[in-house]
Amino acid sequence: MNRVNQLLKTQKQGLDSRKFAQFYIHVRIVRLYFKLNNYKLCKAIFETFEQSLTRIGAEISQLPSELTVVFCFFKGRYHLYNNEMQKARLHLRSALQISQENGESLPNQQKILRFLIPAEMQTGKFPSDEMLEAYSLTQEFQGVREACLNGDIKMLEDQLETNMQSFISSGIYLAVEKMRHLTLRNLFKQIALDIQASPETMQPKEY
Repeated sequence: MNRVNQLLKTQKQGLDSRKFAQFYIHVRIVRLYFKLNNYKLCKAIFETFEQSLTRIGAEISQLPSELTVVFCFFKGRYHLYNNEMQKARLHLRSALQISQENGESLPNQQKILRFLIPAEMQTGKFPSDEMLEAYSLTQEFQGVREACLNGDIKMLEDQLETNMQSFISSGIYLAVEKMRHLTLRNLFKQIALDIQASPETMQPKEY
């Protein structure tokens, strides 16, 4: 309850504290479900959260920014695990933007980016060297990015093996593993371009 009281002090105008408390509880339940790896159970909580906002005629922007960041972060992760990349990007981007606007610590922004980057790459948007360096994510994502762009399956597998413990401990191993499909797609695209450039390579040879 101390945490609830602390957030209530920073609550934005226009939302009754008794109504606000339920949203904090919803987020706490979502955190628990993610710790237990029961992502499917989160769907009902997210729906209840949003329905409750609608019922009292409030906007999510009226909640304390810290609570909004956590809600968007976990909902983005939920969509990521369900392969709903556009929705994942939308919520994770919102979490990152609010986090940056409120000057939250680099580790918090880094945590959001660990999930946002795989979602962005799935939609063809790859992180720059400068961004990876700024958030100390070069070790984790530079090799994965290069493997995906070049269609290099072996390099991707090496990156997954090298960074496995880091990916697992931060909860992003499954998200990064989904890069296999993107890497294969880029490999086939590269093969098609090579064939188009040198069609003679596909001509049958006589022995």
